[in-house]
Amino acid sequence: RVQSYVDGQLEKTRRQVRSNELIVSFLIWAVAAAAFFLLLSLIDGWVAPLSTTWRWIALATLIVGSTAWLVMAVLPLFLRRINLDYAAHMIEQASPDVKNSLLNYSLLRKHDEKMNAAVMDAVSREAAEQLNSIPADSTIDRSRLIRVGFMLVGVMVAAVAYKLLSPRDPLQTVQRILFPSQLIAQPASVQISDVTPGNADVFFGDSLQVTARVKGPHQPEDVRLLVSSDDGQITDQSI
Repeated sequence: RVQSYVDGQLEKTRRQVRSNELIVSFLIWAVAAAAFFLLLSLIDGWVAPLSTTWRWIALATLIVGSTAWLVMAVLPLFLRRINLDYAAHMIEQASPDVKNSLLNYSLLRKHDEKMNAAVMDAVSREAAEQLNSIPADSTIDRSRLIRVGFMLVGVMVAAVAYKLLSPRDPLQTVQRILFPSQLIAQPASVQISDVTPGNADVFFGDSLQVTARVKGPHQPEDVRLLVSSDDGQITDQSI
């Protein structure tokens, strides 16, 4: 019964280690992706507009980087079993008072049939007593998870602050990167959208009403329409 208890706790810790590593891996990816988009938003909005080629490169970098991280950091957690010795070591790292009793038990357990029964019983009881003195929520070290979590919070706070305080919408850059083939304008302090009528044919001399939605800091007289004729006699006439 004592050995079953210790084995059960080690197996539980092994599952917790896998879950902890999965969460850490996802948070690291989220930090990298958020920082990646935030950096490109600053470049696209204030330094130089990202051309179609650079947007394709950015999207390819995001896909390749995410795939590589999935293969290297996430996939092994599903394909390989967490070693019991590693689980025992994690418990001892999180609880220094345990010393080496759990790791000793895990190593000797592999040679149970060769071990003296009294020795194995003593080692099992010592490991069980040490496990019983450890709080259930402190069997593994979650300091790395906490650090990465704070990093993600910091990047997200910066992204939200930029979204709220900047006149240039960073989500527009995100759309430009995720859909590089679409004609999405770069972020600007003044945004022009819903331009009508689009493509239209009218007879020479007839009037044509053009409307648009203009958002951002501007005066009504700042909004101009540039007119050019096919024969080249009129070029960018401002109305």
